Amino acid sequence: MPKKKPNIMIIMTDQQRADFLAGQGFGIDTMPFLESLASRGVWFESAYTSMPICMPARISMLTGRYPKAHGMIANWKPIAARYGQDLIQVLREQGYELALLGKHDSYVTEEQFDVWCDYSHTSGLRRDGRQKEDAEFDQWIVQLAAWVSNEPTPFPLEYQYSVRIVSDAIEWLNEKKNKPFFAWLSFPEPHSPYQVPEPYFDMFPPSEVPEPVAGPEALEGKNYQWQFQYHAIKHYHPECDGIWRRYRSNYCGMLRLIDDQLERLISVMEERGFLQNTIIVYLADHGEFCGDYGLYRKGLALPQCTIRIPMFWFGGPIQPCWGYHPAHVSITDVLPTLCEALNVSIPKGVQGRSLWPLLTGKPYSQKEFSSVYVEHGIGGRVLTKEDNVGFGAEADTVYIDGEARTNFDGTRVATSGFRRAIIKGKWKLIYDTDLPLEIYDLEKDPWELNNLAQDENISRVKEELISELLYWSVRLDDNLGVKRYSVEMPPHNWYR
Repeated sequence: MPKKKPNIMIIMTDQQRADFLAGQGFGIDTMPFLESLASRGVWFESAYTSMPICMPARISMLTGRYPKAHGMIANWKPIAARYGQDLIQVLREQGYELALLGKHDSYVTEEQFDVWCDYSHTSGLRRDGRQKEDAEFDQWIVQLAAWVSNEPTPFPLEYQYSVRIVSDAIEWLNEKKNKPFFAWLSFPEPHSPYQVPEPYFDMFPPSEVPEPVAGPEALEGKNYQWQFQYHAIKHYHPECDGIWRRYRSNYCGMLRLIDDQLERLISVMEERGFLQNTIIVYLADHGEFCGDYGLYRKGLALPQCTIRIPMFWFGGPIQPCWGYHPAHVSITDVLPTLCEALNVSIPKGVQGRSLWPLLTGKPYSQKEFSSVYVEHGIGGRVLTKEDNVGFGAEADTVYIDGEARTNFDGTRVATSGFRRAIIKGKWKLIYDTDLPLEIYDLEKDPWELNNLAQDENISRVKEELISELLYWSVRLDDNLGVKRYSVEMPPHNWYR
């Protein structure tokens, strides 16, 4: 008999930091259920986004290509992503039933899926008998203007999008027959607006949340892009310096709410026997500042808090790995990994690497996974104070009932230029043509407050990091447009 194809489920959060977990040393146990699953799969200690902005990162996951290759370098429309064959097309050809349950923020369309339950940060499916109340909840969310709520959400728990998404998923799973399925279950949270109902609002009191690693005073050692971002936030939200405790409290409450919904979902999957034949990957599209350096949300530079993501694979044939796996991996690695899991060819133009040998206990190239690459920026010259770019310039402002608000998810100043980061072991290099080189020892200085780029004692390390950046820059030249010849790809898309 032919081997039964595994079900596949991607569970994605939006803007979740990798370090806000008890297992990472965070002072609050935000997601006990998720972490309780760690011994049943492979949790990567050094997993990274391709770019710390929603749309570019999500398109990288779907296509296995970095933003400079797929072409979407910001949350812009119309979406004109470049790729050969993406995850959705691969799975459709393999006979999978396809379901979107949650936020996609990408180029995919309803016509490509068998089940389409689309949510955003400010809207969800209107439920039978609750259309009026659901509309009122959406309006309340909109009025928060992507900011922090100082009061518990005045709607019951079942109105939260994460709860409704899991309810949609369970209803769909309960109707499943024998056809293999792919589900992209995508929570809009813990992205802003930062709101949560009781009991989560008071679950982690503001007085008990761990403090930011540094406040706005640390911006004196950063470049103008960082400083402008802070002043943009403060311009629209003068109270920002005094609200960080509530902000972090709400954020942690949102994580626990998601965790409880995960437990609800996984319990149903276990009862129905799905876990035995379902490959599940839990990950985020990117992280966020959450008050560090006095900043909110994401879209600026390449600090660890915004580029490092949780990534955990379990279920089906995944072989448990005790402790955190040390490999440096990327969101771009999801597509080639699933291709190899299904024993199908990795599509042309894919730049990510298959993690399948790592997930199934096979030998792997430690050199191949000794480093990881991240990019950011819209190109051009880095804007400075002398450019006198005012707040609200170039679509940085949205309006809520006529009141101006900034999106600060990457203002024109913050995203000008084009920077690259290499993380190799404990070392990190950030390069931009217009800005000073940055090198950090992440073991001694995980918050990147002490730039060692000019330290002669690490000259050899500096050479190695620059060489690694050159390697990645050349490796990621896009060969999608090659027509005359067939490009030979190495096994697993590993080049080293």
